Formats: sequence, structure tokens, C-alpha cells
Amino acid sequence: MSVGWRAGLLRELSQSPATEPNMDVVLYTRRGCHLCETVEEILPHHAPHARIVEVGGDSDLEREYGQRVPVLVVDGQSVAEGRIDEATLIIALAGGGH
Repeated sequence: MSVGWRAGLLRELSQSPATEPNMDVVLYTRRGCHLCETVEEILPHHAPHARIVEVGGDSDLEREYGQRVPVLVVDGQSVAEGRIDEATLIIALAGGGH
């Protein structure tokens, strides 16, 4: 895969939301997590209906996601975690939870 092809695809995909309104998109984050803050800033552009859930203070979510945040879950399946840049986000959303 050439770099030009990938850049063109990402540019095309970034022009509009990458998700369908019926997709369940959840970003699990933790307060003070700089990686989380980065994704929180770009997520609304690509998935305007996404929910952002803070894992701190919830023992079940802490157990499930712990130090893995940020974790992007689409239709119940984890599709990306850790360092999620815009390209990773677009590709993860386009692939969905399928």
C-alpha cells in the first residue's frame, strides 16, 4: 500500500462522520489521561453521537479497562485502545465492531 493512497483515503474518509447514527460508539477515558484528551477532541467530528464514559470511580469499568484507556468500543467490541490518532480512529470507526 502506498503512502499516497492511504493519505487520499484518510482525507476522503475524514470529510464526513465515519459512523452511522445506529452504531453504538463509546470511548472509555480517565480524567487526566493525555491520550484520552486527544481522542476526545477529534471523536465528535467522526462520531457525533458517540458517548464518552469516565472509568474512574466505577469499580466494574476500572476492572474492565484499567490502564488501557482510551478504549474505543463500537457495537460492543473494542476496536482501538491506547494511542489513537485521527487515522487510527477513522479506520477503527469505518471497520466498526464487525
